[in-house]
Amino acid sequence: WVCGVMKQLLSAVSYCHKQQIIHRNIRPESILLASEEGWNIKLAGFVYAVKRPELFSNDDEPLQN
Repeated sequence: WVCGVMKQLLSAVSYCHKQQIIHRNIRPESILLASEEGWNIKLAGFVYAVKRPELFSNDDEPLQN
């Protein structure tokens, strides 16, 4: 179950990064169980999140300095 939770967490972070959002405060309190039946999670706690459109180009490649 740990592997499944980590896979979901990394998928959520990847989705945020593709949306140009950086969470900046991932900790156990920010990982919520979505249901009592399974180990589906949701990422919460976006208080310190920032939108950084200048970090990536349109093709998801990091911009060169």
